[in-house]
Order: sequence, then structure tokens, then C-alpha cells
Amino acid sequence: DDARVATDLNNLAQVLNDKGDLAAAEPLARQALEMRRRLYPGDHEDLAESLNNLAHLHHGRGDVVGAVTLFREALAMSRRLYPGDHPRVAGGLNNLSVLLKNSGDLAGAEPLARETLEMRRRLFPGDHPYVATGLNNLGLMAKNLGQLDKATEYLRAAVGHHEQVGDTLAVGQSLHNLGIVELKAGRWEAARAHFDRALRLVEGLGN
Repeated sequence: DDARVATDLNNLAQVLNDKGDLAAAEPLARQALEMRRRLYPGDHEDLAESLNNLAHLHHGRGDVVGAVTLFREALAMSRRLYPGDHPRVAGGLNNLSVLLKNSGDLAGAEPLARETLEMRRRLFPGDHPYVATGLNNLGLMAKNLGQLDKATEYLRAAVGHHEQVGDTLAVGQSLHNLGIVELKAGRWEAARAHFDRALRLVEGLGN
């Protein structure tokens, strides 16, 4: 076993994954993970990286159970490696939250998404794309859980953050999501205003 060989295996797996060749990428990612487990019997950042990479590959081929198991192990290791607030811990929380949301487990995803947002607010004070995206994601989860007032609150905040960051496309997307929530809540005029503004912004990007 050699750390450089493990890194090469991991990098090649990532290249194949980026090309969409999951079938070829997965055995290399698994080999890198197994080698790193032998190289680093305890917690190590390279081992956490391999766990995350293999989890993404499992997710890509539809193995939700396998992906959740690997993401949870990676997150637990990152918490031990980086106590307190850390971008890698926030990223691990977000990975697991997105996976659970995509698999329909909103009840499991929502508290992880909240923890991700709270940590990123502490890590990135002020307006930041990660914070804006987290607000938008929580708004969509609240909408799907039927919590329309909470969804409206999150999405309005997301619009404000996206505006401060200067991401016009993201402003339009959050306004569209806000319009859908207002429509579900029966607030027709508010919904129409959000849809109209979103359309104007998106049309303006093409000019």
C-alpha cells in the first residue's frame, strides 16, 4: 500500500466519474478507499474524502442505502477531524441532506439542511452563495412538507441574499419558487408578481 497510489486511484476514479463512466469509476474508488483504510487505521482527511467520493458514485447509480451509509461515516469522521464549525463538516451535512431529500426522506433531510445553513452562516458571515442556496433549499423542503409560511420566510430571505451576491439567475429561480409557494397558499396576486419579476429577470439575462 502506498499513499500516492491511493491518490492516483482516487483521482482516476474522479476523472471517470466526471466523464459519466460510473461503472469504471466505482471499482477504482473502492480500491482507493480500501487502501486508505489500511494506510490510516483511524480518522484521516484522505479517508473521509474517499468515503465521500464512493458515496457520490453509489448515489449516481441509484444505490441510496449504500450512499447514505458512506455519507454518514464520512460525516462522523469529519466531525471528529474538525471539531466545531468547518467547511468540510458543512459539506458533509449538505451531501447527506441532499441525498435524503432526493430519496424522498424530507423529515430526515430537513434538520440536516438547517444545521448546514446555521453552520455556514457562522462560517460565512454576511451574504454568501452557500447561505443563499441553503435558504432556497430549506424553502423548497418546507413547501413539500406543507409548511407554507415557513417556506415563504426562507425563500424571501434567499431572494435577498441572492440579490446581495449579485446572482441574477438565482434570484429569478428563488422568485419562481416563492411564486409557487404563494400559489399553493392561495395568494394569487403575490404569486403573479413573483412570477412576473422572475420572468423579467431571466429575459434580461438574454439581452
